[in-house]
Amino acid sequence: MRPLPRLSEADIAAFDTEMKLGFVATKNLAGLPHVALITSLQAKGSDRMMFREFIRGLTKAHVLDRPEVAWAVVTLDKGLWRGRARWTDRATMGPDFEMFNDRPMFRYNAYFGIHTVHYMDLVEARPRETLPMARIVPAALLTRALRAGARAGRPRRR
Repeated sequence: MRPLPRLSEADIAAFDTEMKLGFVATKNLAGLPHVALITSLQAKGSDRMMFREFIRGLTKAHVLDRPEVAWAVVTLDKGLWRGRARWTDRATMGPDFEMFNDRPMFRYNAYFGIHTVHYMDLVEARPRETLPMARIVPAALLTRALRAGARAGRPRRR
């Protein structure tokens, strides 16, 4: 029997910040991947994840029909965590709802706050890795050069 996926106390603490990148990948109706930036993605204990919803986007619609998701978190110190989860529930009130609405981005926003908290059970959680910057930077430069070269032969649209 496989061990249950767990996040360490250090992982949970690293995810509990607004200064990170969180990504959730779902599948659309055609089965194609849909990746969204969801910076509110964080741990809810060692075996659950949660994120807030303040605008209804495709990701939240996809998880209702196809609850299997992949996720990633990147922190300012170039830490990288990846895994898979299964969407299980949502809440429109309670302590997590209040906690997200008390965060600085929403606390002083007179127009809207969050309206839903989504929960996912961990299926897989990889241990912390470090972003491979020695590979990312050259790949980004190469992409930029190739994109500029591809545009060179095409007339500009106005």
